[in-house]
Amino acid sequence: MKPFINALILGAIVTGLKFLLWRNGLTYWDLSLISISGLIAGIFFSLTVMFRSALMDYKEADKNICSIRGKVSAMNDINLRAAIVSKEDYNPRPLSMYFITVLKTIRSYLENDEDFNKLQDTLNNINYEARVLEGVIPANLVSRFLQCQDHLRGFVSYLEYGKSLKFARVGYIFLYFFIFALLVLQLFSTTPNIPLELIFIFSLSSVLIFFAELIRDLDSPFNRKKAAFAVDLKPLDNGVTAIERSLKELK
Repeated sequence: MKPFINALILGAIVTGLKFLLWRNGLTYWDLSLISISGLIAGIFFSLTVMFRSALMDYKEADKNICSIRGKVSAMNDINLRAAIVSKEDYNPRPLSMYFITVLKTIRSYLENDEDFNKLQDTLNNINYEARVLEGVIPANLVSRFLQCQDHLRGFVSYLEYGKSLKFARVGYIFLYFFIFALLVLQLFSTTPNIPLELIFIFSLSSVLIFFAELIRDLDSPFNRKKAAFAVDLKPLDNGVTAIERSLKELK
């Protein structure tokens, strides 16, 4: 809702400014919609390209969060299975509790409460925590466990890359410059039908500002304190809950 509210507020300000300029006779040229249609089309083309790029990164980050939960859950399933199929007396609780630590550390990292080195240390320590497990399960399960661990590192590496990945700053500069130029042209133009002109400039400015704000918001999905469209971390919480429930069901 934040980009929408900002668009309405700024659109109303632009419209009020347009009315004051018209009221004081500061509109200097006749500017028709046809004469600026090319500029409007260019702006919407830029908006479309940037929106598509930001949305793809946003959805990819969302998908990686779910994949992380799935890989950690799969590793925990192997851990629990070891307690059933192993002929030795194996206790799966310590490793399951460590998987909870892994999920919580990833969440803290994405919320900017932990640095990437701390997360890396937590992932590296899985090898130490799983040393007993690898000695009591068959080779095929060891291979599957290591494969899940490898995929987990890949998903986390993408999120680390995505946290610093932004659309090229020059793209935003050109976008806001063209939007500003278009609105200035409209503000100082004259028209025989001022009510229609006010409706048009309010609609145009609100739509352009909304999409520009939306793109900037989607382009910062890990800025959880400011972004309206932040990456959903609920799958990580659900993963923690599922592991805790599985531990309660152990006999």
